Amino acid sequence: MSWEMGGRLLRRVLVSRLRYLGDIAMSTVVLAALRRGDPALEIGYLCEEEFAPLLASHPDLARLHLLRTRRRGTDARARQQAGARRTAGAGALATAASLRRADYDLAVDLFFNPRSAWVLWLSGIPRRIAVPACEARPIPVARRRPEARDGGPSHEVVLGVRR
Repeated sequence: MSWEMGGRLLRRVLVSRLRYLGDIAMSTVVLAALRRGDPALEIGYLCEEEFAPLLASHPDLARLHLLRTRRRGTDARARQQAGARRTAGAGALATAASLRRADYDLAVDLFFNPRSAWVLWLSGIPRRIAVPACEARPIPVARRRPEARDGGPSHEVVLGVRR
């Protein structure tokens, strides 16, 4: 079996959930669904670097992409005192360049905020599916997931792809 979208076979798929530990842990069911659909599929994951230990040894992942972040408040002051000069924008651009080199066929954005949408758009991944928490969020750079027409399995509804 293999996954296809728009008549094209998917070889590499990126799943993106930038932050929130529990949400990242729960998103691993998407990885399992993708793997069941195609054992040969190369699956990558994009998250903020502080969550790397959770996914580093996940058996379904071929590659883990980490987004460097800069926070406000105590964390930002600690970084400034340590001499960190890298901005959040530079980290996002470096991550987008890394994703572009990885040559993914599809990105599934489970976070769907402006930052994740822009990073995925800059990465040049030709197909991007967003699963918004709020239908009213107006982010133009990612397509919303298609609605199920035939009541197929839930992973097909969320991913918008067919086996």
